[in-house]
Amino acid sequence: MPRLLLVLLLAGAAGAAETATGAAMPGPRHRHAGPWQVWNGRSLQVAMSFIAPLDDAALARLALEVDGQALALRPVQRRWPREGGAYAVVEWQLPAAGLRPAPFAVVAPNTRWGGTLAPPPRRDDPARLAVANPLAWPRPEQLAALEGPLGGPVQAVLVPGGRALERVLGHGGWESHLALVPLCEPAAADDAARAALLGPALGAFPHGLRWGLLGLPTAAGFDGVATAVGQMGGEWQVFVQPQAAWDLSLLAPAERGDPRPHTAFLRLCASLRLPLVLAGGELAGFVSEPLSTGEDGQLAGIAGGCRYVVAAAAGGGLSSLPPLVAAPLDRSAGIGLSADDDLLRLAVLPDDAPGDLRTWTWERWAKDAPPPTGGWGGGEARPLRDALVAALGGGAEPPPEQLAKVRAIAAAMTDLARPALRAGEPGRDEFNLLLADGSDGPPPSWRRFLALHLLADDDLRAGRVRVAGDLPVWAQREAVLRALGETRPLTAWWSGVIATTADPALVHAAILLAERKPSLDLLGVLVERLRRQAAGTTAIDPDPLLQSRLASTVFDSPYLSPTPLRPIALALKDRLDPLGRGPLVRFLERRGSERK
Repeated sequence: MPRLLLVLLLAGAAGAAETATGAAMPGPRHRHAGPWQVWNGRSLQVAMSFIAPLDDAALARLALEVDGQALALRPVQRRWPREGGAYAVVEWQLPAAGLRPAPFAVVAPNTRWGGTLAPPPRRDDPARLAVANPLAWPRPEQLAALEGPLGGPVQAVLVPGGRALERVLGHGGWESHLALVPLCEPAAADDAARAALLGPALGAFPHGLRWGLLGLPTAAGFDGVATAVGQMGGEWQVFVQPQAAWDLSLLAPAERGDPRPHTAFLRLCASLRLPLVLAGGELAGFVSEPLSTGEDGQLAGIAGGCRYVVAAAAGGGLSSLPPLVAAPLDRSAGIGLSADDDLLRLAVLPDDAPGDLRTWTWERWAKDAPPPTGGWGGGEARPLRDALVAALGGGAEPPPEQLAKVRAIAAAMTDLARPALRAGEPGRDEFNLLLADGSDGPPPSWRRFLALHLLADDDLRAGRVRVAGDLPVWAQREAVLRALGETRPLTAWWSGVIATTADPALVHAAILLAERKPSLDLLGVLVERLRRQAAGTTAIDPDPLLQSRLASTVFDSPYLSPTPLRPIALALKDRLDPLGRGPLVRFLERRGSERK
């Protein structure tokens, strides 16, 4: 038996184990990945990858069965290079004509890998898509949890962006039952891998695709947006931007956290009546307010605007939260999009808090009527809006248990119409009471609404109101991140938070700001954090990389005197992870353990 065929046969047991344990990262012990399915607009690709190319004899023994019948289709093998050899993808193309859901199996001698064909819906059928980030590949339980919010089972998984796809495709535990719909641009660093994995599907949708009632136009640049939208059918259209232009990730350059350069793009999308722009991102995601330009030409949250969504809920933090961002997706989550005759839905379901479901909905509107997506958030904040309208005399009274809170919000909202809400003015006390009400605070959708409107308060951000110790943890975190996103942040009120927090996103954000805009005030905050860690009053960060970044920012800084840093370095150098103590060792070698 040829050596590679033996490898293929041995893969069966390993494959069963991988399927049982869910998403596994490929490595030398993984002999195969898949099978998976990819829709390329003309056919459904069924494929598997192997750790080494198959010789002709092994390839001839592979077959694809549908409904128990072997198909007379020859597989195609593609390779891409890796260190010490090459991976290989074996693929079959099933023409679109006559496709229906049916069991299939990739068959080798004594081994079968099964799944269910997942053809696209008919053009007038409801559409239900999950949205995947290759850096946070969905798990089967995430996709199952989205079934309720989307109104039915997920039909396919949309990938707007494809970095690191070769590490996860085929290891998610769902790819054999759901099709992948890639709308990602190839990148120079991994063209070979992506071309091998996706085959004809890579670049198959230069202007987007139609999925049931949902149109998903896409374009490489600003000039192609109107053309793509004009060419794309569908009762609902959501523009897909493979690489997020407006990216608030901690890893993004500073200029990508500023939405103003994208004013023309968002104004165009709003004028084309697009409810959403769905963008592929890095580690952090968010949902914006409805955006377009106001009378002054500046980007603003405006009724009839277009929400910008970075679908990258991978658990990363945001270094800046401008008021135009309605909801940060700062935890790993399942993201879904559905469209039927009446509604478009965007759903975000955090893994660790399934009750904290975030949904935004859009209703069909008449062509000449303004779309119902004003600055209230359209779907998520609609219950709050309705309750506020009722409390102000415009509708039915809300339930008794909500009435006091709603009246407090209504009173405070009246004052929020002014530029700032200062201490002692009507409304501030009501907000403080609302924020402090209960151990968990207000419901999640209300918390995000309050974070958007209250924490944008200039007095709060500038520290002119005593809030650092008064805010609950969730609001304090939002306020600190907003302060770190300011052009010239004042460190007075939030310095103690950075010195003591156990939230790595806050520490990362402070480090990033100190690297971009060094100042003695900000460096002093990080020194205080290390001093407290040396004294044992603040816990040492468990992440070795965060330890290293924090130590490097302080001990490699040319702006700080070495004298007060020596005792901190001596106290911490044997307590940090080997990866984290490098900057301390360099500092002591360069400056000495004692002052000379």
